[in-house]
Amino acid sequence: MPSKDMMKNILFLPARFAVPLLALVSTRSCLCLQAQTLPVQTLPVQTLPVQTLQAHLDAQPFDLPFADDQPLLFGLNPSTSSASQSFPDSPGSLMVDSLDPAGGQTSTLDKDKQDSANHTKPPKRLFGIVPNFRTVSTDTKLPPQGIREKFVDASEDSFDYSSLALVTAVAAEGYVSNATPEFGRGGVAFSRYIWHSAADQTIENYLVEFVIPVVRHEDTRFYALTRGNFAKRAEYSIGRVFITRSDSGHNTFNSGEVVGAAAAAGISNLYYPQGERTTRNFVDKYAVNIGIDAASYFVKEFYPEITNAFSRHKTAANP
Repeated sequence: MPSKDMMKNILFLPARFAVPLLALVSTRSCLCLQAQTLPVQTLPVQTLPVQTLQAHLDAQPFDLPFADDQPLLFGLNPSTSSASQSFPDSPGSLMVDSLDPAGGQTSTLDKDKQDSANHTKPPKRLFGIVPNFRTVSTDTKLPPQGIREKFVDASEDSFDYSSLALVTAVAAEGYVSNATPEFGRGGVAFSRYIWHSAADQTIENYLVEFVIPVVRHEDTRFYALTRGNFAKRAEYSIGRVFITRSDSGHNTFNSGEVVGAAAAAGISNLYYPQGERTTRNFVDKYAVNIGIDAASYFVKEFYPEITNAFSRHKTAANP
């Protein structure tokens, strides 16, 4: 039978990895936020006359991958579309066709839209047991998050059946480690751990995702980066506990997380035994709140890679 210390380490392994990284991430995240507020000096850009640009393009002809009898694309003659083919960031470059073996044409723009749609619809529950109602792609353009939407998100994270997994894990860790001796031992004692853990999670969710974000006009959704190297994405995801988006779409200090988690830890003193109302217990609860949220952001960011790794392992095991 695993020891109490082993069970505690297993249940809170993500939080224990996340908390030591918070100090490193917070410094760089805050510097990045301050950098965005610095004034930017714009330099004049010299433009060329249309006649000069056209003459330059006409002087450098090249063959286009179109047949003479191929239909026109959006009413444009391929023989005169060299300007759009020359610049990859021009509107015409988004319409370049790639021919499949069957002779059909697939628009690159359509592919980009399809890929974007796939990223904006993550699963509502990770592994079926972790709430994931607030995750969207960082490239998604969404309207400001309304008060009702923030309330619904906090309610889903608190009362969806998938939220019971974390409640049970925290309660089990507290029971095994005898975190609150006043609760005693046995089935009744474990039920006390359960409802205290549920109360802790529910209060924190509503403060972090609803009350303070409404007052501070903060967007509580998690915008997954989904690209870049591991270090960049890890720093970004864990740093979301300190930096979030405002309702206007700009980066701002995540007061909902930082202040809300602290307020939830303080409110818990109202329903815990008198002997547990100490500064040390407050700091412990606050650190666990921040650590669990940082770990959840990390898992949400790398969830596609995690599932792909499991799929490849399953395919290799069952060819």
